[in-house]
Amino acid sequence: GHALLVPHRAGPAGDGKGRGIFAAAPVARGAAVWTARQMATFYDAYQFRAFLGAVPRENACDVLYWAYSHTDEENGRPRVSVELDHTALCNDAGAEGEKNVGCDPEAAARRGDDECEHAYALRDIRAG
Repeated sequence: GHALLVPHRAGPAGDGKGRGIFAAAPVARGAAVWTARQMATFYDAYQFRAFLGAVPRENACDVLYWAYSHTDEENGRPRVSVELDHTALCNDAGAEGEKNVGCDPEAAARRGDDECEHAYALRDIRAG
C-alpha cells in the first residue's frame, strides 16, 4: 500500500510546477497524512548504485530524479533516500511556500509518535 494515509490523487500541478499530490477529500488539521514506510534509505554510495542496477532501466532515471540527500540525525553521516510511491511527489513547499504537511508535535503526541515519523496536516486542507 501507499505511505499516504489520506485519499489522494497524483497529477499535474499546473503553472509549470510539475506533478504533485492532491487531497481527494478534505483533510483536517492534525490528521496523519503520510509515513515514510515506503522510503528506501541508502547508507553509502555502493548501496545506492547496487539498487539503481537492480531496478529496470526505465525506472532508474525516475529514482535518480526523485532521490534526495540528507544527513543521518543519529550519526551525522550523509544518506540518500527515495520514496517508492506517490509520496515522491511531496515536497517542502520551498522557503517561501506555505507548508501543508510536516511535523505537528501536538498531533504526534496524540498518536504516540515521539519521533514525528508521520507527516501531519499543518492546516485544514481542501480537496483538490
